[in-house]
Amino acid sequence: MVPDLFSPLPYGFHDFSAEDYFKTLALNSSSLKLGESSPYHIDCSVRNIKECDSSGNIIEQEDKKHFVIGGAYHTLVFEPKEFSSRYLIFDRSKMPVPDSTMNKKENKEWKKAIEQEAESAGLTLLDSNDYDLLQRMRDGLLRRTSVRNIIEAPGKLEHTMLWQHPEYQINCKGKIDKLLSNAIIDIKTATRCSKKEFSYAWNGYNYALQAAFYQEGYKALTGKDIQVVYILQEKTFPYYAKDYPIDQKRLDKAKQEYYPYIEEYISYLKGEYDDSFSEVF
Repeated sequence: MVPDLFSPLPYGFHDFSAEDYFKTLALNSSSLKLGESSPYHIDCSVRNIKECDSSGNIIEQEDKKHFVIGGAYHTLVFEPKEFSSRYLIFDRSKMPVPDSTMNKKENKEWKKAIEQEAESAGLTLLDSNDYDLLQRMRDGLLRRTSVRNIIEAPGKLEHTMLWQHPEYQINCKGKIDKLLSNAIIDIKTATRCSKKEFSYAWNGYNYALQAAFYQEGYKALTGKDIQVVYILQEKTFPYYAKDYPIDQKRLDKAKQEYYPYIEEYISYLKGEYDDSFSEVF
């Protein structure tokens, strides 16, 4: 059996940086979702194996801007006092030649100077248009009382769990948006926040697997059950949000559905996975 996914880790709750979380070799919910395709897909994700060109350079497939905006929004919502120490706003209205494009020499030099300022200060550059959008989303998020109570409740933010799966002994990890004393909170976005839209996202993006996986991790570390709550926020005006506590029967069903993915993946790691069959459609 491949030892690096089964060797002991510092199991427990941690305040890992994004880099430390990324470097920790363990099964996570995003990787596990790929088990629907094959255990090979899981392994590529777990080990962060990327597609490369003929020269060995990684072919970027992920939208980096998407991750920057997502991280900025989480900071704005959960840690607003920390925002200015992590982000520098790139205000296009202050361009030296505002009536021209960024290709104008003066504007190019101005942008380069701001990028250097951000880099030297260890800050992430965020476009002012994106920042304005995030502020409007934040205001919409807090409009509903039940959601606002969750956001303002004391808890641990961007909290990492490391655990050994109780049945399969494989190392697992998860990063929780917000951990309350009685609930795991995760924020998702959608076109609308209706129950119908949430049902579509629940099935289409397999939120069930993530929720069940996180709940199982929490219980493995504490011996206690915990509620999982999703907050679904609209990506367009009026940016309203609703909270959806997940029924335990849904989570129990999800566990039974993803266990075979883990079994196939472990079989793959042992070199025992049989892929000589065809799948009838």
